[in-house]
Amino acid sequence: MIDVQSITGQTSNIETKTFRIETLTPVFIGAGTHLIKGVDVIEHNGETVQLDLNKVYQKYIERDPEGLNSAIEKGNMRSFLQDENISELILQKFSGKCLGQELMDHVRDGFGRPIIPGSSLKGSLKTALMHSLMEKNQQVKDRYISYLKNKKGHPRRKEWASQELQDALFSKKKSGLKGSAPNFDIGRVIRTTDTTLSPEDLSIVNTAVLNITHDGAAWKTLGRGRGNNTQNMDQATKVSVLGLGFESEAQNVKLSLDHTAFKAIDWQEEFGWQTLQNAANKLSKELMEFEIDFLEEEANIKEVSEVIEDYRDLYDYFENEIQIAKEENRHCWIQRLGWGSGWLSMTGMHVEDEHIDDVRDMFKLNPRAELFPKTRKMVLDQANKPTSTMGWILVEEVSE
Repeated sequence: MIDVQSITGQTSNIETKTFRIETLTPVFIGAGTHLIKGVDVIEHNGETVQLDLNKVYQKYIERDPEGLNSAIEKGNMRSFLQDENISELILQKFSGKCLGQELMDHVRDGFGRPIIPGSSLKGSLKTALMHSLMEKNQQVKDRYISYLKNKKGHPRRKEWASQELQDALFSKKKSGLKGSAPNFDIGRVIRTTDTTLSPEDLSIVNTAVLNITHDGAAWKTLGRGRGNNTQNMDQATKVSVLGLGFESEAQNVKLSLDHTAFKAIDWQEEFGWQTLQNAANKLSKELMEFEIDFLEEEANIKEVSEVIEDYRDLYDYFENEIQIAKEENRHCWIQRLGWGSGWLSMTGMHVEDEHIDDVRDMFKLNPRAELFPKTRKMVLDQANKPTSTMGWILVEEVSE
């Protein structure tokens, strides 16, 4: 952990506020683990359950090793256990039906509780700040492409491509003070802890990918004939995740600003909670407008009409909550994070229209597609119909 006092020579002046976080649409931040349908996850009495495979092995490894091995290889554990009372073999029950071939698990703490990592929350806020600061800094705009190249004029490695740009926007001193850690920038001012939720907040979220092709909107199909598309929603490849469902809520979330850290990056401009709120809300508003236009004009198919209405409802809710918070003199913003929130939300919303083709060409971002980005992950209801999108949360200051 970076010791701000050793860099600035001053004791950290930390301002902490308490917030409530609510998911407005499903949110998924992956743990990198996958539960296989038919093996780890099966349907039982109309529910989706995760088996405790250790208990299954202990019970059947000597009793019927060949049958157990066959069930695992063929993914038919449900048939293998059909004559048994499996209540003692169930590890967890999930709300919803898994439409995909596997179920990606949400990141959790050591007690098995789902979390929104502080790094995800802060990363989303930094994206909003980058978007906001880019609009105000004409010098950085004019030199935008040069920041993405090395001294020889070649594109930087993708994973480090934005470092010079971030230095220019987030720190007046390149990579912070001499001897300080790399990336000592405005992000060090913002301190966020992990947000812990309840296991009951997890539910199965099924998604399909909407793709804009030369022939109009279509749905992605994977596997054999990889990269194919279909006009039939039922034939689209379903991707299932175990994510935070609608209106999952965490109280007493602490966020802090370390005002002393500004000295380490030679930051002279005004910066506070209002700065974060304005940046997050500005980006979210523009993203919602962009997505509504995309779905109406580019997709233009009846199947996403409910998603468009969901976005409009979300937009109205967003404006109403911000107005209430303003009247009550407390901070409130909406931001987007996690899997399925898209390239624009995570990375690209700061790019000016005049630069987007150059960036795509430099970093090989789907160079054959005229429209970019051209895909969207759609959340499906249990009737297999598009109903929402991923990743939107409300962050609202609460009284302690």
